[in-house]
Amino acid sequence: MFVLFDECWRPDPQLGPQPEPIPGQHNSQWVRCPGQAWLMDNSKWPLLKQYTSDVLSRFSNDSRVAIWDLYNEPQCSQQVPIVLPLLREVYAAAISANPSQPVTFGILPGPLNSTLTRFELESSDIISFHSYEPLAQTMLQVAEFRSFNRPLICTEYMARTAGSTFHTHTVFFHKEKIGAINWGLVAGKTQTYFPWGSPVNATTPLVCFSNDDIQYELDKYIQLKNQYQLTGIVLYWKRLNGVQKLVKTMLEYENLFSNIIIWNNNPMQNLTFQDLLIENNNRTEIVNSNVNIKDEAKYRACQLAKTNACFYVDDDWDIRMYVRSLYSHFLLEPTILHAITDQFTYFTNLMWTFFDESINLHTGFSWIGCGSVFSRDNAVRHLKCMNFFLNNYKNRDLIPQSDQFFSIWMNQIPAQFNGRLLQSNEGVESSFENYDFELLQYRASVMSIQTLEKSLRSYFNFNLFQRKRASNTLVTYTKSPCSYNDKFIFFTNCLPIDNLEQIPFNIATDFKRGTRANLPNMRKSAYRENFTFFQEFNTANAVDNDNKTCWKMNRSLRYGDLYGIDFQTIQADRNLAFSIEYLHRKSLQKKLQISISLDSQTWIQLPKKPQSGIIYKKQKKLVIFRTQLFPDGFQVFRFIKFMSLIDDESSFHICEIRLIN
Repeated sequence: MFVLFDECWRPDPQLGPQPEPIPGQHNSQWVRCPGQAWLMDNSKWPLLKQYTSDVLSRFSNDSRVAIWDLYNEPQCSQQVPIVLPLLREVYAAAISANPSQPVTFGILPGPLNSTLTRFELESSDIISFHSYEPLAQTMLQVAEFRSFNRPLICTEYMARTAGSTFHTHTVFFHKEKIGAINWGLVAGKTQTYFPWGSPVNATTPLVCFSNDDIQYELDKYIQLKNQYQLTGIVLYWKRLNGVQKLVKTMLEYENLFSNIIIWNNNPMQNLTFQDLLIENNNRTEIVNSNVNIKDEAKYRACQLAKTNACFYVDDDWDIRMYVRSLYSHFLLEPTILHAITDQFTYFTNLMWTFFDESINLHTGFSWIGCGSVFSRDNAVRHLKCMNFFLNNYKNRDLIPQSDQFFSIWMNQIPAQFNGRLLQSNEGVESSFENYDFELLQYRASVMSIQTLEKSLRSYFNFNLFQRKRASNTLVTYTKSPCSYNDKFIFFTNCLPIDNLEQIPFNIATDFKRGTRANLPNMRKSAYRENFTFFQEFNTANAVDNDNKTCWKMNRSLRYGDLYGIDFQTIQADRNLAFSIEYLHRKSLQKKLQISISLDSQTWIQLPKKPQSGIIYKKQKKLVIFRTQLFPDGFQVFRFIKFMSLIDDESSFHICEIRLIN
């Protein structure tokens, strides 16, 4: 969008080298066009008209020009009676050039019944307006502009000190299909990253989260929780004691589980509330199946759910150590699978990952039985795919092996936790006891990736699996929930398998990758050493309330390596305190860039000075953080990360992260 004339700031433009900006001042050397002298001398106006006509004629069909902004903020110099006649002349010259692109004026907020504003609005093919006010005022502006039935573009917005922010305005613009251009994003010579009225030599303003930013994210979190209320899914076969414990736990988590569905896969028993040792209640439903449909029951039960999200767990796990972490993480990216396993299974799942960006294939396997959260839409979609591909004589016996297909056919990298898990043992075999389980599992594993790869490579069934990769990269980091209170999550982008996405995949030779023929503890496994190291130094060690066990990287440090903490929800009380005990050099810890975030995607850097609220213990490798002592604007966040800005021969080595009461 090219702007021809402008009525803002300095009135005396001059040819030649321009003066350097005044340090610390917003727009300190911006000049008007044509400038006060030519504006007052109407004998110069024919030259301005000719300039307008020549430029628009020359580029009237140039695809690089989207819009012509003929005059920016004509009322800015507060001499409308003089500017308006020139404005009419410029508009006439522009129209005479007959450009193919639309023309507009940069309109300031103000009464729409003024002569100038009416002319601007009626003469614009597209209404472009400026709004640095809070969202409520912007919404009123838009409501008034709608009466002109023209496309809308907000060509200037975002002033934090005035209450206009990305968080407050971009969602509204997107919803209302209003174009938006931010003015002053780059720290250039205009210095518009300083607020209006900044004094000479003002220090660079701190970028922090405003109250509007915080409230927006709090509201969004509540909206997501309401949209994705949770149904707990439990399968019963013969382990009654485990089901009783799980149902009791889910009922105790009243604020987490809206409903509970117990699917009875044992046709020899009619399961009742009395069997579960609970009273009949409107939150719990029992489905007695007349046939054992094994894994398929998980997705059938989710299909019956009245909520948009399901939590599934086998009947022999204690979910209290991680269920809140899984659900809070799911709300970050509800389109993908979120699951937790032990260290061996987590590492195996990484090995069972597939990438081929030439066909938009980016998927991985994850067991879901230890605990997992997924959307009801994904469960329903999965059942449809199973019916389409497997409901035939050749493959019908694989339908009970639904788990082998679920995460692979989602064509998304699952969000996987590794943690400290507690498992009960009732001495009862699983519901697969009558099957050649490993043979079926092998067939299902091979078929799942072959079907996906073939469908993406051809037009046949292409749309079933074509999915844009989830944008939130944090969900694919290595992570562990705090195993003793489930109140925060430790994460790192340093995976135990380095450069995972660069591992080549060829379906002709790698179709067995996701099978038990490829396990990390096998003698010939290429990742056996990595796995052995991960077993001893995995991320769960950093959050297990034991400083004798530690997480450590299996390589030297690189620029961009990071670790961090997710506190599950925004810590709005400004009184968070936590400690990190580490074994790497204290000098390295002190040099890490510390950033905070409300949503894991927009990060702001914590000021290096003063670093009040960060206390390094002299005699220990221990650092304590008290957010109430952080600078204003940095006390409220959900995520904090520590990133290396250098390559270093050493590596991160974290032994314990604790909340401080």
